[in-house]
Amino acid sequence: ANGMYGAIIVDPVDGTYNFLSGIPYWCSAVGLADSGGALLGAVYYPALDQLWLGGRESPTTLNGEQVPTLLNQPLSEVSIATYLHPRHLGDRQRLAAWESVIGSAATVRILGSASVDMAGVASSRLGVFLQSNLSGWDWYPGAALVIGAGGVAEELVVGTSRWQIAGNAQAVEDVKTALQSSAGD
Repeated sequence: ANGMYGAIIVDPVDGTYNFLSGIPYWCSAVGLADSGGALLGAVYYPALDQLWLGGRESPTTLNGEQVPTLLNQPLSEVSIATYLHPRHLGDRQRLAAWESVIGSAATVRILGSASVDMAGVASSRLGVFLQSNLSGWDWYPGAALVIGAGGVAEELVVGTSRWQIAGNAQAVEDVKTALQSSAGD
Protein backbone atom coordinates (compact mmCIF):
# COMPACT_ATOMS: atom_id res chain seq x y z
CA ALA A 1 0.00 0.00 0.00
CA ASN A 2 1.19 3.54 -0.65
CA GLY A 3 0.54 6.42 1.72
CA MET A 4 1.87 9.87 2.44
CA TYR A 5 5.19 8.39 3.63
CA GLY A 6 5.62 5.87 0.82
CA ALA A 7 5.04 2.15 0.86
CA ILE A 8 3.70 0.10 3.75
CA ILE A 9 5.05 -3.43 3.60
CA VAL A 10 3.44 -6.36 5.43
CA ASP A 11 4.80 -9.91 5.61
CA PRO A 12 2.48 -11.96 7.83
CA VAL A 13 4.82 -14.99 7.79
CA ASP A 14 8.48 -14.45 6.91
CA GLY A 15 10.06 -17.91 6.96
CA THR A 16 7.12 -19.73 5.39
CA TYR A 17 8.97 -23.02 4.93
CA ASN A 18 10.02 -22.97 8.58
CA PHE A 19 6.48 -22.08 9.69
CA LEU A 20 4.90 -24.87 7.64
CA SER A 21 7.53 -27.36 8.82
CA GLY A 22 7.15 -26.55 12.52
CA ILE A 23 10.56 -24.90 12.74
CA PRO A 24 10.14 -21.96 15.14
CA TYR A 25 12.39 -19.55 13.19
CA TRP A 26 9.81 -17.30 11.51
CA CYS A 27 8.19 -13.94 12.19
CA SER A 28 5.60 -11.39 11.19
CA ALA A 29 7.06 -8.17 9.81
CA VAL A 30 5.83 -4.71 8.88
CA GLY A 31 7.85 -1.98 7.25
CA LEU A 32 7.52 1.55 6.02
CA ALA A 33 9.68 2.73 3.11
CA ASP A 34 10.01 6.04 1.35
CA SER A 35 12.20 7.38 -1.45
CA GLY A 36 15.21 7.11 0.88
CA GLY A 37 14.64 3.38 1.48
CA ALA A 38 13.77 1.70 4.76
CA LEU A 39 12.16 4.17 7.16
CA LEU A 40 10.64 2.07 9.96
CA GLY A 41 10.35 -1.62 10.72
CA ALA A 42 8.64 -3.89 13.21
CA VAL A 43 9.44 -7.61 13.52
CA TYR A 44 7.64 -9.95 15.92
CA TYR A 45 9.34 -13.30 16.61
CA PRO A 46 6.68 -15.48 18.33
CA ALA A 47 9.01 -18.32 19.37
CA LEU A 48 10.75 -16.02 21.87
CA ASP A 49 7.97 -13.41 22.25
CA GLN A 50 10.32 -10.73 20.95
CA LEU A 51 9.30 -7.52 19.21
CA TRP A 52 11.81 -5.23 17.51
CA LEU A 53 10.82 -1.73 16.45
CA GLY A 54 13.03 0.94 14.95
CA GLY A 55 14.30 2.75 11.91
CA ARG A 56 15.94 5.78 10.42
CA GLU A 57 14.47 8.26 12.90
CA SER A 58 13.82 5.91 15.80
CA PRO A 59 16.48 3.87 17.65
CA THR A 60 15.80 0.14 17.46
CA THR A 61 14.28 -1.45 20.54
CA LEU A 62 13.76 -5.06 21.56
CA ASN A 63 10.69 -5.49 23.77
CA GLY A 64 10.85 -1.78 24.59
CA GLU A 65 14.57 -1.66 25.52
CA GLN A 66 16.97 0.11 23.15
CA VAL A 67 19.51 -2.25 21.59
CA PRO A 68 23.19 -1.26 21.85
CA THR A 69 24.63 0.65 18.90
CA LEU A 70 26.33 -1.68 16.45
CA LEU A 71 30.12 -1.68 16.69
CA ASN A 72 32.24 -1.59 13.57
CA GLN A 73 33.83 -4.97 13.04
CA PRO A 74 35.35 -6.55 9.94
CA LEU A 75 33.56 -9.34 8.12
CA SER A 76 36.38 -11.71 9.12
CA GLU A 77 35.33 -11.35 12.77
CA VAL A 78 31.55 -11.69 12.47
CA SER A 79 28.97 -14.22 11.37
CA ILE A 80 27.06 -13.78 8.15
CA ALA A 81 23.36 -14.62 7.92
CA THR A 82 22.55 -15.49 4.33
CA TYR A 83 20.62 -17.68 1.96
CA LEU A 84 21.06 -18.98 -1.58
CA HIS A 85 18.22 -20.96 -3.13
CA PRO A 86 19.39 -24.23 -4.69
CA ARG A 87 17.86 -23.23 -8.04
CA HIS A 88 20.53 -20.49 -8.27
CA LEU A 89 23.49 -22.86 -7.92
CA GLY A 90 23.74 -22.98 -11.72
CA ASP A 91 24.11 -19.19 -11.92
CA ARG A 92 27.92 -19.14 -11.85
CA GLN A 93 28.17 -15.35 -11.45
CA ARG A 94 25.78 -15.25 -8.49
CA LEU A 95 27.38 -18.31 -6.88
CA ALA A 96 30.91 -16.88 -7.28
CA ALA A 97 29.81 -13.58 -5.73
CA TRP A 98 28.12 -15.34 -2.81
CA GLU A 99 31.12 -17.63 -2.22
CA SER A 100 33.51 -14.65 -2.29
CA VAL A 101 31.64 -13.13 0.64
CA ILE A 102 30.90 -16.17 2.78
CA GLY A 103 34.50 -17.35 2.43
CA SER A 104 35.61 -14.14 4.14
CA ALA A 105 33.24 -14.34 7.15
CA ALA A 106 34.06 -15.77 10.56
CA THR A 107 31.15 -18.22 10.19
CA VAL A 108 27.96 -18.65 8.16
CA ARG A 109 24.35 -19.08 9.31
CA ILE A 110 21.47 -20.03 7.01
CA LEU A 111 18.36 -19.86 9.16
CA GLY A 112 15.41 -19.13 6.87
CA SER A 113 13.84 -15.78 7.77
CA ALA A 114 15.37 -12.58 6.43
CA SER A 115 13.54 -10.34 8.92
CA VAL A 116 14.53 -12.41 11.98
CA ASP A 117 18.08 -12.53 10.60
CA MET A 118 18.24 -8.73 10.32
CA ALA A 119 16.63 -8.30 13.75
CA GLY A 120 19.47 -10.55 14.96
CA VAL A 121 21.99 -8.29 13.23
CA ALA A 122 20.38 -5.22 14.85
CA SER A 123 20.73 -6.99 18.24
CA SER A 124 24.37 -8.04 17.59
CA ARG A 125 23.41 -11.73 17.67
CA LEU A 126 24.49 -12.01 14.04
CA GLY A 127 27.17 -9.95 12.32
CA VAL A 128 25.96 -9.05 8.85
CA PHE A 129 23.11 -10.02 6.51
CA LEU A 130 23.47 -10.82 2.80
CA GLN A 131 20.98 -12.04 0.24
CA SER A 132 20.20 -11.26 -3.37
CA ASN A 133 17.07 -10.08 -5.15
CA LEU A 134 14.83 -9.90 -2.09
CA SER A 135 11.28 -8.66 -2.32
CA GLY A 136 10.49 -5.49 -0.38
CA TRP A 137 8.58 -7.37 2.31
CA ASP A 138 11.72 -9.42 3.06
CA TRP A 139 14.05 -6.40 3.01
CA TYR A 140 12.54 -3.19 4.38
CA PRO A 141 11.36 -4.22 7.89
CA GLY A 142 14.70 -5.75 8.91
CA ALA A 143 16.81 -3.17 7.08
CA ALA A 144 15.09 -0.43 9.08
CA LEU A 145 15.95 -2.22 12.35
CA VAL A 146 19.63 -2.41 11.40
CA ILE A 147 19.65 1.30 10.49
CA GLY A 148 17.95 2.13 13.81
CA ALA A 149 20.72 0.22 15.61
CA GLY A 150 23.38 2.43 14.02
CA GLY A 151 24.17 0.12 11.13
CA VAL A 152 23.70 0.46 7.40
CA ALA A 153 21.49 -1.30 4.87
CA GLU A 154 22.63 -1.06 1.27
CA GLU A 155 21.98 -2.61 -2.10
CA LEU A 156 24.66 -3.36 -4.67
CA VAL A 157 24.10 -4.59 -8.21
CA VAL A 158 26.68 -7.09 -9.43
CA GLY A 159 25.93 -8.59 -12.82
CA THR A 160 22.27 -9.57 -12.86
CA SER A 161 21.93 -9.74 -9.06
CA ARG A 162 20.88 -7.00 -6.67
CA TRP A 163 22.53 -7.84 -3.34
CA GLN A 164 21.02 -6.58 -0.10
CA ILE A 165 23.52 -6.13 2.73
CA ALA A 166 22.83 -4.98 6.29
CA GLY A 167 25.11 -4.70 9.29
CA ASN A 168 27.79 -2.54 10.85
CA ALA A 169 29.40 -0.13 8.37
CA GLN A 170 32.79 -1.88 8.27
CA ALA A 171 31.38 -5.38 7.65
CA VAL A 172 29.03 -4.03 4.96
CA GLU A 173 31.98 -2.38 3.19
CA ASP A 174 33.90 -5.67 3.38
CA VAL A 175 30.94 -7.49 1.81
CA LYS A 176 30.68 -4.91 -0.96
CA THR A 177 34.42 -5.17 -1.68
CA ALA A 178 34.18 -8.97 -1.92
CA LEU A 179 31.16 -8.77 -4.21
CA GLN A 180 32.84 -6.24 -6.49
CA SER A 181 36.05 -8.31 -6.59
CA SER A 182 34.04 -11.35 -7.70
CA ALA A 183 32.87 -9.37 -10.73
CA GLY A 184 36.36 -8.15 -11.57
CA ASP A 185 35.44 -4.50 -10.86
